[in-house]
Amino acid sequence: MRGWSKGRDLAPHCFNIFINDICQMPNTQLCLFADDTASMCTGPEKHTNVANLNNHLAELERWLIKWKIKINKDNCEAMYFTKAKKLPPPQKKENPSVELSHGVAKSNTLESR
Repeated sequence: MRGWSKGRDLAPHCFNIFINDICQMPNTQLCLFADDTASMCTGPEKHTNVANLNNHLAELERWLIKWKIKINKDNCEAMYFTKAKKLPPPQKKENPSVELSHGVAKSNTLESR
């Protein structure tokens, strides 16, 4: 938020008030912690999940533009949690700068990749 330094006591409260109207979507879950945001979706159909997340990202983009909030694209990542060994191909071609990565691969032991 412009005008408030990150370390000030009042900054987190002002940020919480500022983002109070952030868009929520019925098929995704939005998780906020401090100034970090994660949009999540679960389900058996990969293409449906990707479509739901892309719809939510489009709404978030409109909200960010409305409030003149800039995000650091270097801190953005699409993460898949799946049993598959291979990452699915990227679905949204408009934003090729978002990196894809595996989260946790399910196997006999919990492995982070």
